Amino acid sequence: MSTGPARSWRAVALAVVNGFGGALGALLLGSGTGVLPIAPGCDLHILPLLAPRAFFTLGGLGAGAGQWNLPGVLPPGSGGANFHLQAVLQDPGAPGGLTVTAPLLLEVR
Repeated sequence: MSTGPARSWRAVALAVVNGFGGALGALLLGSGTGVLPIAPGCDLHILPLLAPRAFFTLGGLGAGAGQWNLPGVLPPGSGGANFHLQAVLQDPGAPGGLTVTAPLLLEVR
């Protein structure tokens, strides 16, 4: 999703790729590694969840062609914080109609 060290006041970018093009999704923010099953074979691994969320629609068309990018700047004073991120996506080919990305640990230095 991103490369290099994350530092406050620096630009960052996250990307969700290879999803089902046109599908709805949500980028969730958590503060830990707790697990919550949300559909058959589909678990969140970032509990407890925090309030900020980003809802989006994947660009592209069809299976494996979906992508979404989120550029931003980390706020001042965020150094030393750790955040856990995971995206949930609609997936008509998945049991329960949902799939998730692997969890991502964002360490802000």
